[in-house]
Amino acid sequence: MPAERSSDRSFLAQAPARFAVLFTVGAALGCGPHPVAPGRGDTKRLAPESIAAPYRAPLDSSPTLAVCGPPPESPGSGDKKALDREPVAARYRSPLDGSPALAVASGGRIATAWVHVESIDAPRFAIQYALSADGGATWTTPALRDDEYGMDPALAVDRHGTFYLASLGGSLGRPSVVVATAPFGSSRFGRAMRLPGSDGADMPSLAVTPSGTVLVTWAVLDSENAMCARTTDGEHWTLARITPERRVDDRIRWGHHVCAPALGGRIWVVYADGSRRPGEAYIGESFGLQYSDDDGVTWSREIPVSLPKETGLGGRVSPSCVGDGKKVWALYGLSSDPAPSVMTPRATAIRLASSTDGGESFEAHDTVSSRESGDRYLIPAIARGVDGSLHVVYYGNGVAGAGEDHAVLEWSSTRDPGATFGRPVSLRAGLRFVHLYEHDWLGYSIGVVAAEGALHVVYVDNACPPSRIKYLRRPLP
Repeated sequence: MPAERSSDRSFLAQAPARFAVLFTVGAALGCGPHPVAPGRGDTKRLAPESIAAPYRAPLDSSPTLAVCGPPPESPGSGDKKALDREPVAARYRSPLDGSPALAVASGGRIATAWVHVESIDAPRFAIQYALSADGGATWTTPALRDDEYGMDPALAVDRHGTFYLASLGGSLGRPSVVVATAPFGSSRFGRAMRLPGSDGADMPSLAVTPSGTVLVTWAVLDSENAMCARTTDGEHWTLARITPERRVDDRIRWGHHVCAPALGGRIWVVYADGSRRPGEAYIGESFGLQYSDDDGVTWSREIPVSLPKETGLGGRVSPSCVGDGKKVWALYGLSSDPAPSVMTPRATAIRLASSTDGGESFEAHDTVSSRESGDRYLIPAIARGVDGSLHVVYYGNGVAGAGEDHAVLEWSSTRDPGATFGRPVSLRAGLRFVHLYEHDWLGYSIGVVAAEGALHVVYVDNACPPSRIKYLRRPLP
């Protein structure tokens, strides 16, 4: 979502006026009806389909919509596991939805959540979600988590099948972290609970450790600090510092992303490290990592992830990570973009750092992005399969030198982590490579999970404004 980067509150304070201008044109736009889903006997291809009624607007009262943009990439004719679904109706009166998150449980249960803008006249940002019990074939009607402000959703599922949904909540000017749960068998998330000590938070992240502890991490606005909240019963939370308390006026950290392995005792947090000047945007300079061996009670020293020659980066690309035992991989992007408050930084390369000693050091740094996907990239995300395979999904601008007129959602993978990634697979063509806050903006996140024998992706489709959330599934190679 445009206002999602909560590190610049001066921009957010002006959001209603800015959105009123940006979405005047976009308000009358949308995408036309989608192809009818094939019959039950047609297992070759499940076409994109609108599966939810519009929120707070009768379907028959929606404005006339035009068809625009090509259809998604077709799965192979013999592919019975591929699926494209759109869990948000295309006929919203709202300007856009963005920043999707995703969690996948066993037995075909899936949860996705995103930031929803409800009105173009007086924008109000809230968390909306949908659940599936059949592997994404059908979804519940999108629902608001509650009627309060919401930004930066994150999702995870525990071993009992309970989905956890964390986000920013409270107020736009001084957000805190709130958490809601949807127990096994439930079709709705309950009321969100505010985590004590989380005032002034930014970009929460969620993970469940092998012992069953649920962790929420977040950055503290306008500082180098980060915090961690943990629970073993879903109700009682304890707070711990990830970084020592300190105040350095010209330093900033953001994008703290927590990852936990399926097995093992170590968990990790990766982050972006940068500098700032009073009244100016934050500039990314490097990426780092910390780990915990006691389920988030205490945390290690800060460990460099990116190479020394990669310092002095522009932009504000956020990192992510996956790990297992003593192996951990950190994904980040290099960017030469400046970092005004209204930009999603374009990466000039997507890099993967790998460690075999639990994150004590990073001995390999490989380039994941491919020139076949273009020469500019946005919002890379990583997932790890149970077989050890690694999967990176990102937007590319299609062809090197193509500019930003079109974009492709790309999938790169390797079954031998540390080896060269294979040729990227196009998951969705016909998008626009937009990095500014507009009604067809791509947002700040892609939800990616490799589970149940498939790659699950929720992403922003902006082929026909306003931007909306889509889900797709592809069998793992």
